[in-house]
Amino acid sequence: MTAPVLLPTRDRPDHGRRRGTSSSMWFPLASAPATRWTALAVVVLWALFQQFWRLGDAGVITDEPAYQQPGIAYLHGDFSENRQHPPTAKYLMGVAQLVFGDGVPSARIAVAVLGLLTGLVLFVWLRRDVGWWTGLLAAAFWWVLPHGILDDPSRIDRLALLDGPMVAFGVTAMWCGWRWGRGGRWPWVLAAGVAAGLSVTSKEVGVLLLPAFVVLPFLHRRWSALLGGAVAFATGFVVAFVVPYLPFGVVSTVREMIAFQAQHAADGHLVEIAGIITRRSPWWANAWYQWQGTGTLVCVVLGIGVLAAIALRPGRLVLWLGVAAAPFLVFYMALSDVALGEYYIAWMPMVIAIAAIGIARLGSLPVRSSLRLVGWSAALAVVAIAAVPAVGLSVATATMRPVGVSRLPEVLAATGRGDGLVLVQRESPSAVAAFVGEHQTRDLNAGPFDLVVLGQDRRYPIDTSIPAYAAAHPDRVRVVHLDDVTVLVPNGEFRRTASGWDVSPVG
Repeated sequence: MTAPVLLPTRDRPDHGRRRGTSSSMWFPLASAPATRWTALAVVVLWALFQQFWRLGDAGVITDEPAYQQPGIAYLHGDFSENRQHPPTAKYLMGVAQLVFGDGVPSARIAVAVLGLLTGLVLFVWLRRDVGWWTGLLAAAFWWVLPHGILDDPSRIDRLALLDGPMVAFGVTAMWCGWRWGRGGRWPWVLAAGVAAGLSVTSKEVGVLLLPAFVVLPFLHRRWSALLGGAVAFATGFVVAFVVPYLPFGVVSTVREMIAFQAQHAADGHLVEIAGIITRRSPWWANAWYQWQGTGTLVCVVLGIGVLAAIALRPGRLVLWLGVAAAPFLVFYMALSDVALGEYYIAWMPMVIAIAAIGIARLGSLPVRSSLRLVGWSAALAVVAIAAVPAVGLSVATATMRPVGVSRLPEVLAATGRGDGLVLVQRESPSAVAAFVGEHQTRDLNAGPFDLVVLGQDRRYPIDTSIPAYAAAHPDRVRVVHLDDVTVLVPNGEFRRTASGWDVSPVG
């Protein structure tokens, strides 16, 4: 990100005709094609690095195998797994695995490519409707600023999760819909419906984007095209929704998904939020996850940009972006008791777009205004602040490696116990299942065990006599430390007895 990013062209009608602006007179360097294309090339190269460098080295997130494995199974005709979530994103993960080989790293490639698409759409959209530098600023914010899960350096749209594809298709739907709203022909609104359908069939919460499309024709007063636009959008949406579900059975699978999600909402989800262990997340949980996943500086930058956009000629685009973000904010902050570290990405593209518009307008106040220099300096300072976490993320990406339980394959390879039963204590069983499948349990009486994994996740209990036994019998149990996770490797089988724990020869 460079200083010229702060010099947007002003809002203009969507007529495809370039018009000069005051900034082009006062800042000819920023308006020069060579400057613009050089800046774009730098940002795109940076984005490619952020999206793909060490893509397979990031630690495996708990839910990734739950989507990666069904993805490849679907393409082989097995539609029995993970029916509680829509299939489109999993199909794409499966295709990536067909090309690059089975596994989470290959599945991530599909998501990372869609992450690039999200930034590209933001650039093309805002470049045309607001200005070149505004579009580039929005794309840069999406591509190079952190938006991860807690302390994990890998961004959400690099992980084999459903949220990244949902967002990519949702942003594409919004761009196509806006083009139609600004006077585009019916193929634009048809494409918007298709992309919206793909968003919903990537993750069900994508349905919350649909109210924005109800508002859109009224926002642009396209009364004469309202009926035709509605039919085209609905046609595209229905086709994109039904086709991915055809191999499953559309009605039965959707009912099954709705029933599962309703039960999940009723049961809650065990999480630790700001030191609180709960099944009913507080209303602010997803905002806290955003703060943890993006960092304080990013939150400050986006907050300043949003406030500036509201204060400085907000316009219909800012209003519509806010309308699109509102249902996600209301649902996750006021209606849902379930919060996870990746959910906040649902509203991030809209917030980033609004913030980019605000910062750009802050840097291009009217020429005769005495506040122009102040606004330009403030916008420059905001971008400079944003560069700090962006560079920090690049450093983290360059040095990324598996940590904690994601290093369990090292022990499995060294001991040859990949098919053995693993006892899991104070660690998410699903996190361990990413590496050993069903060969893991928290049941102390299910032994004998070939390995014991001791983590630091306070949501799950631990039998303290297990590490005590290992400490008292170093000749029988080898202790392997994987960052904050400990793996106990017995020289036989670890089993529970009437008097405690013991290691017996492999029988």
